[in-house]
Amino acid sequence: MNTTVTREIEFTITNGTLSVKGEVIRPEVIEAMCLDITDEDRAHGVLLAEIDFDVEADIRAGRPGRYWGAPEDCYPDEPAEVEILRVSLGPVELTAQEEALLLGEIDENALVAEAEEAWADARAEAMYDRY
Repeated sequence: MNTTVTREIEFTITNGTLSVKGEVIRPEVIEAMCLDITDEDRAHGVLLAEIDFDVEADIRAGRPGRYWGAPEDCYPDEPAEVEILRVSLGPVELTAQEEALLLGEIDENALVAEAEEAWADARAEAMYDRY
């Protein structure tokens, strides 16, 4: 599943170099962000920007448990599983360190909800196409 995650990030500008929390950002990443840095931003040394990250994730649906009937037919809930495969800005793939620095935690529950909605839409469309 591919989705977009948006974050507001505060960059520090020092001698034309951008950093976040003291970590210098690679020029390729800065270029991919297409930031519009004004003279005022440079004068203050701070830039606040909203950045869209492309997230590719493998999501396996969970399954509700069964707690009724014969004991041999019962089983516990199985939670959904999310594996983040790739985070990028256009053609530039982020390293794990950059991902943690710029994105922080990705809300896996939101990714699962988005995937479940897409699956439900696909099922409804398939049912519509059958008739």
